[in-house]
Parts: sequence; C-alpha cells; structure tokens
Amino acid sequence: MNHQARVRLGRKGVNAPLDEMPTKTQPSSRPNCSPTLPAIIMHRRISAIAPFATIAAVPAMVLFAVILPAATATAADPDFARDIRPILSDHCFACHGPDEAERAAGLRLDTADGVADVIDPGDVDASELVLRITSDDTDQLMPPPKYHKPLSDAQKTTLRDWIASGGQFDSHWSFEPLPTDEVTSPDPAVAANQIDQFIEAAAGEVGLPLNGRADRRTMLRRVCLDLTGLPPTRDQIQEFLSDTSPDAYEKLVDRLIQSPHFGQHVGRYWLDLVRYADTHGLHLDNYREMWSYRDWVIEAVNANMPFDQFITDQLAGDLLPDATDKERIASGFNRLNVTTNEGGSIYDEVFARNCMDRTDAFGTVFLGLTTGCAVCHDHKFDPISQKDYYSLYAFFNSLDGRAMDGNVKDHQPVISVPDQNQQSLLQEFKTTLAELEAEKKGPIESVDAAQRVWESSLAEQVAAQFRPLLPTEVSSEAKVEMKTLADGSVVLVGDAAAKDTTTIVAAIPSGVQWQTLYLEALVDRPEDRVGASSNGNVVLTEITIETMDASVPGQWVEVPIASAFADVEQSGDQFRIERAHDGKLDAGKGWAVAGHQQVGGRSAWFVIPSLVVEGDDAKIRIQLKYQSQFANHQFKKVRLSLSDSIASVPAEQRVTLGDVHTAGPFPLSKPAAGYEGRFASEQLEFKSDEVFKHDNRSYTWQHRNDLAEVFVNDLPVVADQPTAFVLHQTIHAPRDQKVTFMIGGDDGYMVFLGKDQIGVHKDAGDLEPLADEYELPLKKGDNDLYVRVVNHSHDSKLTFAFRSPAIAIPQQLRDLVKTPVDQRSDDVRTSLQNYYRKVYCLHPDWLALIDQQKGTLAAHEKLKSEIPTTLVWKELPTPREAHVLKRGLYDQPGEVVPRSTPSFLPAFPADAPMDRLGLAQWLTMPGHPLTARVAVNRFWQQLFGTGLVKTSEDFGSQGEPPSHPDLLRWLAVDFQSNGWDVKRLLKSLVLTDAYCRSAKFNDQMLRVDPNNRLLTRGPRHRLDAEVLRDQSLALAGLLVDSQGGPSVKPPQPDGLWAAVGYSGSNTVKFTADTGDKVNRRSVYVFWKRTSAPPQMATLDAPSRESCTARRERTNTPLQALLLMNETQYLEAAKALGKRARSQSGIESEAERIDWLFETVTARLPNARERVELQQLLGDTQAYYDQNPELAASLMEGSDAAAAAWTILASTMLNLDETVSK
Repeated sequence: MNHQARVRLGRKGVNAPLDEMPTKTQPSSRPNCSPTLPAIIMHRRISAIAPFATIAAVPAMVLFAVILPAATATAADPDFARDIRPILSDHCFACHGPDEAERAAGLRLDTADGVADVIDPGDVDASELVLRITSDDTDQLMPPPKYHKPLSDAQKTTLRDWIASGGQFDSHWSFEPLPTDEVTSPDPAVAANQIDQFIEAAAGEVGLPLNGRADRRTMLRRVCLDLTGLPPTRDQIQEFLSDTSPDAYEKLVDRLIQSPHFGQHVGRYWLDLVRYADTHGLHLDNYREMWSYRDWVIEAVNANMPFDQFITDQLAGDLLPDATDKERIASGFNRLNVTTNEGGSIYDEVFARNCMDRTDAFGTVFLGLTTGCAVCHDHKFDPISQKDYYSLYAFFNSLDGRAMDGNVKDHQPVISVPDQNQQSLLQEFKTTLAELEAEKKGPIESVDAAQRVWESSLAEQVAAQFRPLLPTEVSSEAKVEMKTLADGSVVLVGDAAAKDTTTIVAAIPSGVQWQTLYLEALVDRPEDRVGASSNGNVVLTEITIETMDASVPGQWVEVPIASAFADVEQSGDQFRIERAHDGKLDAGKGWAVAGHQQVGGRSAWFVIPSLVVEGDDAKIRIQLKYQSQFANHQFKKVRLSLSDSIASVPAEQRVTLGDVHTAGPFPLSKPAAGYEGRFASEQLEFKSDEVFKHDNRSYTWQHRNDLAEVFVNDLPVVADQPTAFVLHQTIHAPRDQKVTFMIGGDDGYMVFLGKDQIGVHKDAGDLEPLADEYELPLKKGDNDLYVRVVNHSHDSKLTFAFRSPAIAIPQQLRDLVKTPVDQRSDDVRTSLQNYYRKVYCLHPDWLALIDQQKGTLAAHEKLKSEIPTTLVWKELPTPREAHVLKRGLYDQPGEVVPRSTPSFLPAFPADAPMDRLGLAQWLTMPGHPLTARVAVNRFWQQLFGTGLVKTSEDFGSQGEPPSHPDLLRWLAVDFQSNGWDVKRLLKSLVLTDAYCRSAKFNDQMLRVDPNNRLLTRGPRHRLDAEVLRDQSLALAGLLVDSQGGPSVKPPQPDGLWAAVGYSGSNTVKFTADTGDKVNRRSVYVFWKRTSAPPQMATLDAPSRESCTARRERTNTPLQALLLMNETQYLEAAKALGKRARSQSGIESEAERIDWLFETVTARLPNARERVELQQLLGDTQAYYDQNPELAASLMEGSDAAAAAWTILASTMLNLDETVSK
C-alpha cells in the first residue's frame, strides 16, 4: 500500500481547506500501541489526526494591529482603547488603578483626571509619564524594576505617539452604555448583510482579500454541526443538494433551528458556562439530583425563550408572581455551586464560600467580569470595589436552606418534578385521599353508634371486665411438658428449654368485639419469681394472636396488635413491651420483666382492635415466642383473658398532664412575625412566676385550667391586630416514650417540646378541631410542651388533646359526654367525634377505612419517593445582613452593606424590587453596557470558534479588546431591539458571508492574520468533545435520540472514580449503564466534578467546578489514542463499517467506499482518495487474513473483511476533516 497516500488523506492541518490538502508528508515515528492492529495500520491511524496547526509567532505589533482592526496597521495616531489602555492596564493599574488601598502616590491611570496629571497633550518631553518610563534612575523608573514588568521600546514609542497626538482618553469600551434609540431590522438576512459590512470594512483597512463562499457540501456539514452538534444525515445531504432554489440554504438553517437537536447542542454551551454537573463537587462529591435544570435549559433554548426571560427565570424564577414549577426549576441556576458536607468544615466558612461562588458566577455569566478579584480588596484593574462585591453578594446570601449539603441528592430547598404519568397518578391519589378524608369526617352509622356506647361507658365509668380463656390445646415447640389448670392457667411442668414457643388454643365466643388481651404471669407465692430461668427473669421475644372462624374455615388469620402496656418493664429500650409485638424475632430484644430484680407476678395488656369472630366453632390461638439470647427466660405460669373494652394503664405507668398556663396575647405588626423569634419562655425552662417584655409591656404566665382537652377553647386576642398567644403544659413521663398530640384551630400555630420545634401550621381559616397530629418524644421526667397560636386578626379558637394508652381520660371529657347531644355546639360535636375516632374507636368499619387510607397513603408515598427532585432557590422571608469581609475572611465581618450593583454601571431601576428579580431587571434594562455584549459575543464564539472579544470571560481591562468593537456594539443593540431572540441572532450569523466563506488560506493570510481575527476566511477548528462523540455515534447509526431524563453513564476505564473518591461516597464506584442509555447524546452524560467523563476531559471539556466561558483546544497524543481506541469510538467504527458493507443497492467495493466517505464527510471522494482508500482496505484485509487471531480480537469471530472495514471506518472517523469543521 502507498503509505504517503494514507497520510495525505489524514493529515491536512486544522486550517487547511478541504480542496487544498498537502501533497507530501513525512511518515510519523509513533510506536505500535495496540496488539489488535498491524503496526503499519496503527501508525497510519494515529497519523490520521494531524496536529491542530499552530502558527509561528509574528511580530507583536502586527498581531496587535490584526486583533484591533478599527484602525489600520499604518495609522499615525494610536487609539486609546486599542493601543494605550492595554499597556496601562498590564503595567500600571496594579499600583495606579481602582484599588484604593494599594494605590501608590494617590495616582490613578484608569481615569481621565488621573491621566491628565501625568501628561501634557502635544508636549511629549514635558510629560511626567514619559519622563518616568524613560528614566535612567531606577528609583524614578516606571514600572519599578522590582516588579519585572518593563515596557518594551515599541510600547514606549506608542505612548509617546499617543501623547503627541493629543493624549485622548476614552473610558473602557465595554462600560459604554448601549444606545437605546437605535432600531434594527427584524429580518435576519438584512442583519447578516449589516454584519458583513463591518467585517469587510475591517479587512479592507489592512488590504486582505475575502474568500468566496464554501461549496454547498462544506456549508451543509458546517452549519449542521454548528446548529445541532450532529453531522448531516444522508437524507439531509440529498434534500439540500436537490434543492436548487436561491433560498435553499436559508431553508436548511430554518429546519436545523427548529430541530430538537438545536437545544441539546446550543444549551450545552450554557451548561459549561453555569457549571452544571451531577455531583456536589467537594469531599465525598456525592450525587446531586438536578438534571431537571439541564432539561429546562434545553427546552428553553428549543422554545426560543427570549434571552432576557431566560436570564430572569434563572436568577429569580422563584420570585416571579405565581411562579410555576418550570420557573422554580430555572431558579436552580443559583444552586449550581460546588458544596460540601465534610465533617471538619466550619459552617460559616462554607456559607461564605457558597455565596462567593454564586456572586462570582453572576459576574462571569452575565457581566463578563472577574468580580472574584474584589473578594479580598478592591479590584486591581476594574472599577469594582470590595464594597461593590459584597453588595452583589447580598443578593445571594439569603437561601432558605443549609450551606452544608448533607451528602444527599436533594439538598433542601427542592421541588418534585413528576413526569406526565406520575402527575396523573398524583392527581388520582389526591382525589382518592380527599374522598377518604371526607368519608372519615362524615357520618358513619355503625361508628357513630359505637361512639354512643363509648360515651355511655365514660359517663358511667364502668371498669373493664375480663373473660378468661380456657385452653383446649397447649403445646411446646421444644416438647417441654405443659399442663392446663381449671382456671385456664397454663403451667410449665418440665425444665424450660433454652428457646421455645408456647402455643395456646381456646374457644372464643362470636358476636363480640374483643378489644384487649390480658396476659397474667402468675406465681404461687408472693416471694416467688415469675421466670423459669436461674435468675427468675423472662424475655418474651414476640406474641402473636390468630383466629379461625366460619368466615375463613380451616385458616388461621392473624390479628394485629395496636398497642400494649405492662405493669413492669426492665430498663432499656430493647426491653419495652412494644418489642414483643413489632413483628420481629430479635434475640437481643423483647419484653423483659425484671424477674431477677423484683419478685411477684406480672401483667400485660394488648389492644386488639379487630378481633371479631363468626360461628359457634370460632377459636383463638396465641403464641408466646421465647427466642431470647438469654437461655430459659420463659414464664412458669400464665393465664390469658379477653375484654370487650380497653383496660387502663397501671397508675405508676401513666403519663400525667400538668396545669395549663398561658402568656399573651402579644401584639404583632403582621401575622408573619408570629412565626419568627421566641415568645415567653418557649424552648426554655418553664418558670410560672417569670415576667416577659414585649413592645415595652410586661407579661406574666396565667394559670388557665379552664382550657380543656377536646373542648373548643376561645383564646384572647387584640382587636383588629395580629397576635401571638402561648400555652404551656408540663407532661410527666415515667419513662422515655412517645405520645401523640392532636391540635386544631382557626389560626396558625407552632408546637415545641423542650428546645425542639415539633411542628408548624401557618394557615388561618375555618376551625378544624383536632385536625393535625404531632408525635411528642417524651423523656423520663418532666417535659415542657409549648404551643404558640398566631392569630391573623379575628376571633381565635383552639382544640387539643393527647392520644396514648398511658394518658387517662380527662375528667372534663367525662363531664362533657354527660351533656345531651342536642345541647352541644356543632364545633364541640365535631371535636368529640374526632377525638373518639382518632383515639378510641376500634370498630371494624372505622378500622377498614383507616386501613384503606393507610394503604393509599403508602402507595402515594412510594410514588413520591420515585419522583425525581431538583434543587431550587427559596428566599428567606427576611434577607440576611451582608458585611464586607475583611481580606475575604468569613470570620472578620466589617461594615454592613446593602444590596446594590457596582457604582460604575447603570443605576438600579427605581421601580425594581431590591432582590434577585430586580437584579434581573437591572441586567436586562435598555442600554445596559454588558449583558447583551457579553451574550452576543458568546454566541459568536460558538459559531466562529473565537469571540469578537477573545476573552469571553473577561470584558474588563485585563481582557482582550474586541476585534470589531463597532460590530459588537451593533450586535448587542440588534439583539436587544429584536426581543433578545436567540434563534434570530444565530440565523443572522450563519447567513453572513463571513460564516459561509471557504476556509482556504494563503501565505498573506497567515502572515497578516494567522488567527483569522479579521474573518477573511471561514471558521475551521477541532470539534468539541461532545460533538466528536455524538458525531461518531450518529454516523454509525448508534445514537439514541431520546430527550431529557436522568444522566447516563457510558463505559469508561475502571478505577477513575475510586482514585478520587472516599469510601463513604455514593460516586466512589463507577458502574456503566447498559443498553440504549450508553448511546444517548453527550449532553446527557453523567458529570462527576472530581472526575469528569474521561472521553470529554481528554478533549478539553471542563470539570465544571467553576464557570467556563470558553474551552481551550489542545493537541495531545492521548487525544488521538482516545479517538481510535476508546470503547465507544471503536464500537462506532465497527457499526459504521457494518453499515457500509450492508447497504442495499450497492454492488461494488468502490461504491461502498463512496457511501462511507460521503456519509462521514458529506462530500464524495476524489479519484485519488478513492484509490488510496481501496488500497488501505485491501492491505488491511490481507493483513487480517494472515493474522486471524488479530481479527478475532477486534471483531466477534475472525472475519478479516469485517475487521478491515472497521479499520477503514475508524480511519474516516479520525481524519482531520472529520474531527474539525
């Protein structure tokens, strides 16, 4: 095979036109890197990726003239913005610039007045500036030699020429307001023509000719890649080439802009800029669920959302009136900063760092300024003071959430983002739950009848009666002998086994709703111990209750135990009675009766709400499971009984309630103030004689035993004014336990137990007695319960009660039920009904309704747990104060600063709110000098490879001046005056002659304009990493064109995540996805900040730990190796080769090669290229025929032809022409 031909096909150089390939290239000396490929072919494959051309340096002044063509290279008078300010900024501003603290000699050279102090316009030799830069005295010379930044002779000459020409001073170009009275045509074609006039004028000034238009195939591929990130399909090629109408290209552009691929590609640049990623970024770098924001960006771009709205929704979507979920998702822009939860972190430092990150992002993304340089001191080069910086910081320091991310994916605040199906299911659940709740509140005949019986029992105070069970069967799983006595007690006769289960079966009467099972552990003498173990103790691991009746003949049905209490429990949470009916057989837990500590019998009561049997042959089976790790810990003698009422807890185990005390009402300026701060002694120790101050008035605790459970209590208020009213009650618990507190009213309220806030209800409305429930985790001893009622300026009513078998029914309730029903108010009837149903009702109809609701709620919660979330912004009701942080240190706050924008930029709109919404309005106000300039420059950069301002991240003094300042200004005005229409802007740009030109170059172009800053030739540069991957998959027919959803993980080398991860991280181990997921577009690839996708990072994709306005383009051997050998690129080559071989209607090898070449490059090969490719294919197939083991290692099987076509496809995918546009 002709090696030179193979190389000629591949090596053309990044700036080489497609029809001007070099005619001869020396062979490379790269080694063979893979045992799969023959050495010569491997060498050729690497050669296919030519170094992305670098141009030898040209004289500095020539480059300077090219970069700034507003004046010609031979212009007599230097321009201040183009020639002078860059010199002063680079060499003088550090000591004589905006930073007041570091300013030497009180001299500023960034202002007109300061410059006027050191020059005499027209008199060069009398100017102090010239005297100092030309001095022979090192003490007088500027810049001082110790800074090692001397001026060159050319720079000194430029300064002298400037002074001689009059020393004109101009303010910085990017800070000049845009005109607000200019109106441009909405027609993209007219705009394109205007753009070309600017470019042609600049090129004409330096005498450079302009290239003609590129051929149609070149233009097709270029614009497809630039607007969709994908190569043209064969259908697109055919459609475009067959359309000979004058507007064929414009119609192509319209089709591309309307494609969903447009947003996927154009939105990717924004994701770089705002540092979107799928992990937190620091320490564990755990997963962060935020892909809904990425999808919002893509959808917004595809919908052509006006760019000013695009800005506003992201900066302040949560602050918009009646904000939608989409707008709140957009506000997640403010949550994209890296975060941590590292144990050694200082909270206030993390908080400050987060706010700085957001402030810096705002400066980079929207202003194109390096605001972060003003964190510690005034900016050295731009007029951003430290006070300006922290005034901006003040807009971003009031997130209603924690600074530390908790290492969780849903670091609050978040919202759920259900898909359409999930949204439909949620609505169904909402409807069903509302219907069930209405049914629970409405009349239920059987339940209401049971309530009347319950009320009668309360009024008569009838004690619970128990009916002993007479066992018909008793057995021991361990075969220990048992016997039954006449009173129904069961006695252990033999020695207890280490572990055992005692089963007791007895007949049970039907037609009775049994509510309590009573277990008595008996002793023969008072001094005996209750247990069979050597120390007399017992641990009942689990008790189960089952019934068999006529409703389900021959089948035992388990009866749930609702609650239980015992007269004696051994200390320790693991030994409480609750552990004996939790459904678990845990050898270390169970009801321990302290038999080794205390003699005598024991009692336990188990509440069984649904024990109702049918028929004469009904049975009950109780199993006592002794499975403790402590051997022989079993009862020696037990007796079981049933009762149709609920028994009372023994007095020594009861939770007792102290008297109610109240304080207030405390007048408020607004209801919201009632949910802030502290009133009376909330969350502190209760002292009944304490005096409180509020609004210069003293308040004391009032004893209020008239405020009773279940009753509708009227609370005092202040007429026509919101108030806060505080209730206190001491709850004494004999041990640590939980009780339920029920509360309902027509106001808002907050519930506190000790120092902890238990719950809050902020709505005021109609009275809802006992509507809310809160679990109170009581500690042994006294517990302080505080309830703050926030009245919204009307009458105030409150109901409350407790639910626990350990709390006795209050006497007021017993008195209440004696009141005839017709003499009770509606509110009292409702409250009493709610109390009965929530606390005491065990009727099967009610329990069935509760079970249905619980099942529905469980399914609802399961659905909600499956719904993705996304981080959003939520503002605090009252913004935090912001301080200047001295030297940028979190623990050295200085003066308080208000929210404000930098003073050198336009004033904040007087009618705008002083929040992020107002900040967005300020950014997008007419005439703002930066927002539109920065935006259009980045869109230009996307298409042309370099922005009109090369430093698209820095429009300040240290940034590079624009190549076409007037064009940049015009584009910004045009963008604003046409509704911030992104699609129109991009269409205008791709319709320009500048964009459509051929990429051919000649010696004159390389000499005068090596970097094509004058745009005399078309754009040509290496494609971004994502485009290269997507292009390969698309050409191979593998690309999965699904939109949105969770990020995907294509394969990558093992160990990359582990190398940077911690063992506790949920991203320490990489597991590749399978199936179609791995072939989705690169915009959907999972982005771990501490280890970005290697197939992207190798090709200069950023880590997204910080904002990236432009990517670097490097050229390394590793990139070539990746494009040839990385899993997906190799799979793409295999699939592409297979496509070429399997095309129907193509008979000859030459036609298949033509098909392959056109598919990849959008053009047909010339005769020479066709011959070279045929030779490559033939040589490769011959090699694999001779080395079938290598073919087998490359392909499944040992098909030499398939392997050869894979190599040919890989070669095509690795051409400079393919990896560049």
